Amino acid sequence: MNTEASSSSPRPWFREPWVWLIIALPASAVFGGIITIWIAVESDDGLVQDDYYKYGMEINKTLGRDKAAVRYELVANLIISEAQNNIQISLEGNDKFISPSSIKLSFLHPTIKGQDQVLVFQTDSNGVYAGALPSLISGNWYLQIEADDWRLLEDIFIE
Repeated sequence: MNTEASSSSPRPWFREPWVWLIIALPASAVFGGIITIWIAVESDDGLVQDDYYKYGMEINKTLGRDKAAVRYELVANLIISEAQNNIQISLEGNDKFISPSSIKLSFLHPTIKGQDQVLVFQTDSNGVYAGALPSLISGNWYLQIEADDWRLLEDIFIE
């Protein structure tokens, strides 16, 4: 009778586990690629300069400003008062150093360009630069104090 013939008939392809394994591997790669593209588009890190060549050529000017700070034997004393929500900066240097009327203080986040904050301070009668303390997220920061002809750069950690 027909009972023997029906038991030996092949199973449909979609009931075979090996077929699904073979389909799952490339499908997971396609899915992972789509997720990777979505992450790349949605999370612009802002690290690449549009004019990277010009920026790269200007590195010598930046290094010159660092060398000028060494030549002036420049030291910055930074006092941060969270209670009063302000920053005070005093500069000390050798006889060649002339204290500028204003300086720029930059808090630069190493990975998130949108978190960078730039403050400009004017000197008071005592030669101290003071201003408001910006709100910063915890983590590593680059602290940059600069004038037209010199620059100081330091790594700091904010808790």
